[in-house]
Amino acid sequence: MHNCVVLNYNNLDILSESVPLLLADGLRVVVVDNASDDGSAEYLARQSGIDCILNRENLGSSTGRNQGIDRCAGNIMLLDSDILYIPGSYAYLLDLCDRTGAACAGFHHYSYTHEKEKAWRQLDCHRPRVVVGHFAYTHYGVFRAGVFDQCRFDENFGIGWGFEDNDLTFQMNALDMTFACARAKYFHRKKSSVANLKRRGHGSRVGERLKYFRSKWGIALIHPDRSRKAQATEARPAAP
Repeated sequence: MHNCVVLNYNNLDILSESVPLLLADGLRVVVVDNASDDGSAEYLARQSGIDCILNRENLGSSTGRNQGIDRCAGNIMLLDSDILYIPGSYAYLLDLCDRTGAACAGFHHYSYTHEKEKAWRQLDCHRPRVVVGHFAYTHYGVFRAGVFDQCRFDENFGIGWGFEDNDLTFQMNALDMTFACARAKYFHRKKSSVANLKRRGHGSRVGERLKYFRSKWGIALIHPDRSRKAQATEARPAAP
């Protein structure tokens, strides 16, 4: 079975565009709404052909994704609701998993655009550039059937933003699962959920979540190679 789990928090305009596109691609759609107050819950209640989970309070992204995943069997695409789905991308990413043997294939975090008119409308008109993958692409990625039988989003991260995807990556790495990545121009209203949280009196809790992540995995740095390069640059004597 081919599934898409969409995690939503106050992104009704993009969500209402993505849902018909996902259905047209033949996907079983599960939308988890984390107590939006922008009309998302009312919109979802009117839809037929999709599975909706309407939380009465914001339970955080880890819990919300787990709720959706628990409704699925088979391959699962995870899609954040502040990203507009590109028709054909599920089939493309699943094929990329098959071609590379990866457990997860997704679109690069930084190949998005903030301008909707510049985003790709169809995938079959373009050839995404495939690059080395190192990450669980939880924002826009396909996970092979069985991945979430062995891994799970850590709900101890709670409400906020950051590092639950790093945590899933570490879990998958520990099981020798691999990743594939492609660069596609997709529309992304990046960090909109963080802004929505702040407007409603919730902090992003980035520091607290980072501290928990480091403690869990016993690490001081998330990107050791990048940090070593930065430290070497800082230690280099200034040019005369």
